[in-house]
Amino acid sequence: CHQKVLQAGRSQGPAAAYDALVLGGSASAVLECDAAQAECAASLQSLWTELREHRIRLTDWEECHRCWQEAKAKWLVLKEETDARQKDEQNDGVESPCLPEPEEPPMPLLNSYGCYIFGSVGGGKSLLMDLFVECCGGGTGLDKPVLRVHFHDFMQSVHR
Repeated sequence: CHQKVLQAGRSQGPAAAYDALVLGGSASAVLECDAAQAECAASLQSLWTELREHRIRLTDWEECHRCWQEAKAKWLVLKEETDARQKDEQNDGVESPCLPEPEEPPMPLLNSYGCYIFGSVGGGKSLLMDLFVECCGGGTGLDKPVLRVHFHDFMQSVHR
């Protein structure tokens, strides 16, 4: 059951993993459907999707940025040559045309930076957060580690 949930979560996200836990073949269902948990799973799904899409945009940007760096380096060499030539010609009144400086592509930004989960004791917050972290694991395209911090631990670290 755990492998099925993990597989669904890593390929489709936390909402699919939650559904696998709830539906899991009726008799093998691990959880009963809970509206608050389903809503939380949907919010985590949105965050998971945004993180994956951002990773794709960032990978594309990294390639564009490498090309920009090469173009900028060539432009700088050309500019230095043009400036040197103009200086040698003692600025006879005719300026050499200069190519426009290449514009650096803007780095893509995340639309969301996290999610705050709150609710009553025993409401499934830790379970859903653990599920989300597992969904961000290997093979999802999210190659950065996910930091999962419980509220109390987070607050203690803030006040140190």
